[in-house]
Amino acid sequence: MKAQKLPSISLGAAALLAAIIPLVACSDGSTEPDQMTVADLAGAWFGSQFSISSQANPRVGIDVVAAGGTVTVAIQPSGTFSGTAAMPGFLIGTPQIGVVTVPMSGVFRLLGENTLRMDFIPEIPPLFVAMNTSFTYSGDVLTVTDPNTEFDFDNDGTGEPAVFQASLRRN
Repeated sequence: MKAQKLPSISLGAAALLAAIIPLVACSDGSTEPDQMTVADLAGAWFGSQFSISSQANPRVGIDVVAAGGTVTVAIQPSGTFSGTAAMPGFLIGTPQIGVVTVPMSGVFRLLGENTLRMDFIPEIPPLFVAMNTSFTYSGDVLTVTDPNTEFDFDNDGTGEPAVFQASLRRN
């Protein structure tokens, strides 16, 4: 019986194959590390801090949660959100009777690795319209900060420069 001659392969090509085969065998098909998406934020969130303060005088402002209120936000995988901020008795120095509940809704968008845009559907009274915030997300805690927003502290119809901070925990 005559021996069959196998095709020859160069030493360089063999080395290249030897290097590629283990990479292909272990690959999951992805080319980049997992990137966070707005869907990663989906769920029910409860505020442990939700504050707005004046840039000119940080003592002017309120933390809804520290004042005995509650903040809840439900975020859908698409980024749409709805929620409420409820405070007993007062809202930014204006006497109120009972509990003041302010509805919130809109869309979250990720602009970058640590930047989140919140476009609010204005409610009456409109608290926020839109803001770009820096954020951190670790475990089940989302913290957002916007040092350059506006809020109408004196209820004159004109927003004053403000700082917004919130810390939310996923349920």
